[in-house]
Amino acid sequence: MYTDFTSISWEEAVRSFLIHLKAVRAHKTVLFYSVQLGQLTQWAEQNKIPLVSFGKRHLDEYLVYRLDAGRSQTTLHHDAVCAKAFMKWCQRNDVIPRSLLADYEVRDAPTPPKYMPSEQDIRSLL
Repeated sequence: MYTDFTSISWEEAVRSFLIHLKAVRAHKTVLFYSVQLGQLTQWAEQNKIPLVSFGKRHLDEYLVYRLDAGRSQTTLHHDAVCAKAFMKWCQRNDVIPRSLLADYEVRDAPTPPKYMPSEQDIRSLL
């Protein structure tokens, strides 16, 4: 597909990835990736990080940036999962020579607390 890895822009790669997703995934999935990767693309371009050199340190910096902007832990999990999936696709489709996020470990999203009825609630139910 591509041969000169340094000339590929974030926007071009994301556009190609989203076209692929439209062909194989549900519309809501495409929208989800579009939003997540749009924000990553904007951040990477503002920080002058080329796609071919985006690695673990950059993803960590991006996640800290998002955390400082008040994003939830679940959103940070989604950010990391989308970035890994995108970079994996880029590698498989010769957009980049190799994914620098291949062995990046995404931590699990926190489990929301579950409602535990009180003893009084149980008694009134019974």
